[in-house]
Amino acid sequence: MKKALAISTAIVFSALSISPANAEPFTVNNVDWNINSFVLDSIGDTFYGAHGLDESEFNIAPHGVDDFNIFDCDGGESDTTEADSDVIVECDDFEASGVTGIEWTGHVKVFAGAYEGLVARQVITLKNTTAADISIDYWYQLNTEECYPQGPAVGTVGTPDGDLIVETGETWWAGSNENDALEGIAFGNDGYARGDGGDSAADEGFGIVADENIIDAEGLDEFYSWNDAGVTVPAGDTINFVYFYSSIGASEHGSEADGAVTDNEFNAEMESNFGDPATVLANTRLMEGIVGGAYNWAATPEDDTEELAETGRVDASGIAFGGALALAAGVGVYALRRRGARA
Repeated sequence: MKKALAISTAIVFSALSISPANAEPFTVNNVDWNINSFVLDSIGDTFYGAHGLDESEFNIAPHGVDDFNIFDCDGGESDTTEADSDVIVECDDFEASGVTGIEWTGHVKVFAGAYEGLVARQVITLKNTTAADISIDYWYQLNTEECYPQGPAVGTVGTPDGDLIVETGETWWAGSNENDALEGIAFGNDGYARGDGGDSAADEGFGIVADENIIDAEGLDEFYSWNDAGVTVPAGDTINFVYFYSSIGASEHGSEADGAVTDNEFNAEMESNFGDPATVLANTRLMEGIVGGAYNWAATPEDDTEELAETGRVDASGIAFGGALALAAGVGVYALRRRGARA
């Protein structure tokens, strides 16, 4: 577990290394995003009422060493609007990470089509350039738009089992923020997930497993996911860390946007897309362009294929669904929301 030194060190590196104000604006399905290859910075839209994000960051250190390096793309990045109208901003190449023997690259993609420009993916890929395994610690942080009770915000509105507490093995969280919008984070099932408890807790979420940082109904301002037990990057190999984020207007919490949704609709969409690691890895849209699976979703592509064949959970399009509850509660919310209603 990381101590206070780790937290303060990481915060110092964050202040020096990332400048979210420099994130570039992109519009996907009429939804506006400020993103770079290394950061999710903001989302805004009037039709859907989407609003959220203050920044994101990914950090690594040699295992057991409190000296973290924040992912960036100093060597340059490129943006592309793909044939399916997704927008991807990616690092031009692998770069030195600050951890000896590890190089990294990454991208942010915003999904068009059925996801209506409301879902983004952040990927960081680590490459071991040596002939020996390397053990690292990592943490991922995402700053929401104040998803704890203040003003119209109500805090947590959804978790996979519905009890509004993020427990070991759960893969996503949803909250209502102070801008009349819902925000969802899908983080996988590796390591710890904690929040900062809004403005009521003195400690940050990273490295703190105490009860006051467990994500519960109070919600959070900043979300943290980390593993300090030692993650192995095999010799000569690469591993991917994959995170998803979504926002849309909160129809039950003040949003008057035409495309806003209820908590149940948003939770159903989160569960459908992100409730099962095998489902995530089998979803050919959410995982498109990623080679080698995702470390923080705790499965290999081969395992997914076998499991899904046994359960019959993949439809003809290759998109897997999260169960009868999600289907009954409104799966496909994004696809059904007046697509093309705006010029």
